[in-house]
Amino acid sequence: MANITSVQKIFDAYIKGNWKTMNWTSEKASHAWSAFWFLLISSGFAFEKNDLIEIRETCSCCTGSRYDPVWYGVYESHYSLAVRCGNLTFAYAYEKLRKRIPFIGFGLDYHRCYPGFSNHATQAKSAGRLVLRTEFGWQGETVSVTSFKDNEHSLVACAYHPDPEGYTPSKIKKRFTITVKDFKQEMTNRRKES
Repeated sequence: MANITSVQKIFDAYIKGNWKTMNWTSEKASHAWSAFWFLLISSGFAFEKNDLIEIRETCSCCTGSRYDPVWYGVYESHYSLAVRCGNLTFAYAYEKLRKRIPFIGFGLDYHRCYPGFSNHATQAKSAGRLVLRTEFGWQGETVSVTSFKDNEHSLVACAYHPDPEGYTPSKIKKRFTITVKDFKQEMTNRRKES
C-alpha cells in the first residue's frame, strides 16, 4: 500500500491494539468488529472507494482459506447505517467491495431498518438507496427488501400479510425479484407521473 488512507491507518491501529487486556472469543470479536465499523461510519470518517478492498486484500488477519474466510466485520447492517446517517463514502466503498449497483429511488421508508438510527423516509423528490428492510411500493404492494443478489444486479423484496395480533408481519404474501434496470425504469415512470 503506497498511499495509506485514514481508514486503513485506524484499521491497522485497531488490529495491532486489540486483545491486549482480555482474551479473544468469537462473540467478543463479533461485537468489537461491529462496533468498530459503526463508530467509523456514524462519526463521519471519509472512506475512499478502495478502502474495504485494500483492507481485505492486505490485512494479514483477514486472510483465510477460501473455505473458511476470516471475518472482518463489514456487513449489510453497516451499509444500512451509512445510507441512513448520510456517510455515503462508506456506501460507495461497500458497493465497490460487493460489486453492487445501487438501487436509488424515492418514496422509501426506512423505519424498520436495522440498526435503528432514525425514523426517516425519503420525500417524493428526495432520492435514497435501498438497504435491507427498506419499504417501498411495488406493483400495488408495500414491499420490504429482504436480500441483495449482487452478482445478478437484483434484490428480493416481499409483501407481507398483516399480522392480526398487530406484530411485525411475517407471513409472505408475494415475493418479487427486482433488477436494477426494472427499478430504475419504475422510478423514471414515477417521476414522469408526479
